[in-house]
Amino acid sequence: MRVLVVLPQLPLPEGRANGRAFVGLLQGLRSHGVDVRALAARQWFSGAENPPTDLPVRVIPVSPGERGLRFQIDRWRRPRGYLARTEFGEAVREEARDADVLHLEELDSAWCDEGVATPALVHLHYRVLRDRSLGPPWRRRFRHVAEFALAERAAIRRHRYVVASSTVVAHEIRAAAPRAKIIVAPLSIDAARYPRASLDGPPVAGILGSGAWPPTVEALRRLVERVWPAVRRKMPEARLLVAGRGVADLRWLRDRRGVEIVGEVPTAGGFLSSLSLLIFPQDRGSGVKVKVLDSIA
Repeated sequence: MRVLVVLPQLPLPEGRANGRAFVGLLQGLRSHGVDVRALAARQWFSGAENPPTDLPVRVIPVSPGERGLRFQIDRWRRPRGYLARTEFGEAVREEARDADVLHLEELDSAWCDEGVATPALVHLHYRVLRDRSLGPPWRRRFRHVAEFALAERAAIRRHRYVVASSTVVAHEIRAAAPRAKIIVAPLSIDAARYPRASLDGPPVAGILGSGAWPPTVEALRRLVERVWPAVRRKMPEARLLVAGRGVADLRWLRDRRGVEIVGEVPTAGGFLSSLSLLIFPQDRGSGVKVKVLDSIA
């Protein structure tokens, strides 16, 4: 079977969380004998790093494009459909002609099968409104989350075949689209790419995540304001390391006793191998957390 996998971001062992999951996806499909190739978008916020050479990936640069009235209109007609309107979408439609299955990863890829005859499935990592609240309608967050929610609804209604990353996601999709064929396939990573932690030395706890992702920020706030002070009362020598892109910009995180801000780290595996314990006190969520898979690996 020939499968074309469409990735809205690069598959990178040390990239964003979804990038690490993309590596596991491609390696896993190949290990099951699937003839797989992938198209990955290098968007304007991506770095200069390239996917591993052993992965069958073609990288396509995507420019920011125009942000005028036409963009705003189409943004709500096809929410999160920007990639489908660029040279990336054209490449998907061209290469899909030689594939038996078109595998669309996440919402940003979900519109790339318009006008394509090849059977397509969409893989949803989480449910938007399970992970994030809309908030007040006059704030930017409301528009951002609403766009994701509309894109999610369109993806579920437009595709007969949906892959969910957890049973929670599958249950909610099944309620929204009872005629859809839904399969649970949890996110995976390539464990061979991770160093093994020695667990020697004094106990050190840590949390890893993006300071720009609201669920992570909420978990971090709960940890340092409620959980960690209780730990420190029992163990005054306890240390908590906070790592991730953007966490150093969270002002309320500074000057907390027993809390050390590490900031962005070169590798997730390297940071996790220095810990005794990963902590992530999440209040809401629907998908599989890649940081948990990282920690297990």
